[in-house]
Amino acid sequence: MREKWVHILVVCCFAALFYLNSFNNFFVWNDWPLIIENFLVHDWSNLPEIFTSAFWKPLIGEPSQIYRPVVLLSFMADYALWHLNPWGYHLTNISLHVANSILAYFLMRVYVSPITALMGAVLFAAHPIHTEAVTYISGRGDLLMSLFLLSGTLAFLQSKKRRSRLLYLVSLPLFFLAALAKETAVIFPLLLFAADITAFPSSWQSQRSRTFTRLVGPLVVLGIYYLLRKFLVVMTLPAYSFAAPDFFDHLFLTLKAIPFYLALLLFPLNLHFLHPLGVSSPLDFQPALAVLLLAGAGWGLRHAMRSSNQAVAFALLWYLSGMLPLVHFTRFNFSLLESWFYLPSLGFFLLVAWALSWLQFWSASRIHLWLTLLIAVLLGGLTFSRNSDWKDDLQISLHTNAASPDDPVSLRLLGHAYFRRGKTPEAEKAFQKAISSSPGDPRLHENLGRLYGFLGKGEAALAGYQRMLALRPQDPYSYWRMARFYLEKRDFAEAEKYFAEAARRFPYSSELRNDLAQVYYIQGKFDEARSELEAALRISPYSPILRANFQRLLDRGRSGK
Repeated sequence: MREKWVHILVVCCFAALFYLNSFNNFFVWNDWPLIIENFLVHDWSNLPEIFTSAFWKPLIGEPSQIYRPVVLLSFMADYALWHLNPWGYHLTNISLHVANSILAYFLMRVYVSPITALMGAVLFAAHPIHTEAVTYISGRGDLLMSLFLLSGTLAFLQSKKRRSRLLYLVSLPLFFLAALAKETAVIFPLLLFAADITAFPSSWQSQRSRTFTRLVGPLVVLGIYYLLRKFLVVMTLPAYSFAAPDFFDHLFLTLKAIPFYLALLLFPLNLHFLHPLGVSSPLDFQPALAVLLLAGAGWGLRHAMRSSNQAVAFALLWYLSGMLPLVHFTRFNFSLLESWFYLPSLGFFLLVAWALSWLQFWSASRIHLWLTLLIAVLLGGLTFSRNSDWKDDLQISLHTNAASPDDPVSLRLLGHAYFRRGKTPEAEKAFQKAISSSPGDPRLHENLGRLYGFLGKGEAALAGYQRMLALRPQDPYSYWRMARFYLEKRDFAEAEKYFAEAARRFPYSSELRNDLAQVYYIQGKFDEARSELEAALRISPYSPILRANFQRLLDRGRSGK
């Protein structure tokens, strides 16, 4: 018992100490629309709407298939405790990472000795590839998803070991919460299969049908999750299509990602926010290397299962199952993010710890443990240094752009960072360079239009918004942006036209209907304003802003003014 508590303390130290300097970091990038500018998380009365809204609901009608109410709920709790003090949000992220590191230790103990589990857990806790998930406040989705998946997996395994129906039932809502934290948690049935078949190989051989029935509950949870997304939550499909690669390009991009992540885990010296995969070619060596790695992993898995090496079998199955979401991400040719490997990396670190544990057979001392702790300290030093890159949005934007100077996403992020600091010439230069690199990206034209609007260059701003609308004529957000431009110019007739069109294309936004009601009210169209506010309140019945506006309209009617 004492050894277990010592191990937990060591894991906590490695998971927390190397992130202490992140407490000085400010909000970055998506932290602004998700926390600072997101009215939903600023008041507990909006709690019901969080569970019926897409993750990016504050962006009026923006295409969104992301549903993460647990993340927004955590931001709401943080705002209630800390308001807009980033220190508290970082405390939450670090606490979640500490909890995940402890859970990783206990999960590894199912397959290896306590010392080997400690070795794997400290490597997981200290590795710098996790800085994006831990130091970036908006990366909390991976932390929460891992928290519920790891705890649910442990409860699931313990329910079989102890023959406890209660633990089995406890595991099911944990899997549901994991899916509500991040969509990639839908692979949890595969992770459970990997954990169960390697923890209890004999039962899979002797009682296969009965063991398979244990997976019925998690599959039911998965079905409930999909029904919830389909019927309860308002999602919007993209009004424009991504330049998705064809089958072979998609295959090559996916294969290129496999050795890339492995290289980052082995040699974490080139860490930055965006990792563009670039154009694939059959002549690239990465896909061929990926095929060799997969073949080697398949051979190793087969050998481990035959020799009853539970640790290696579980590590490989967990790692390979955790990589499956890459198939989805590479379909859209997204730049790879380091946070995507937060959960799958557990399998890699267990495999490394298992390999290092063989050193104990060549030395009577615990050289394998001390060597692992030394490696973890060195990795922690890289983590500590990497945290400073996330100091604020300008710092991380400059770091990202230095690694990918011509990438339009990095240039857009850099332009935003300059804009927030009032460095408008630098922001304009960044946006213009991004447009020259990707002229068909409507967001870049919108960003440049907003900058010109701030500078009082009305015609240039309008040209940017019109170009955005031309590129995304089906997108309600484009019409909302045009309407906001005319509203600021006090051209209420034009503002009404574009707000009405945006509301027609996306009738599920209370903010959009409130804007339209405002324009009606200004023009003296009080019946129309009342109708829009009533529609807005049906969508967001607990919004204090909508209630105040509606009461103001009623008071005006009573006074006759």
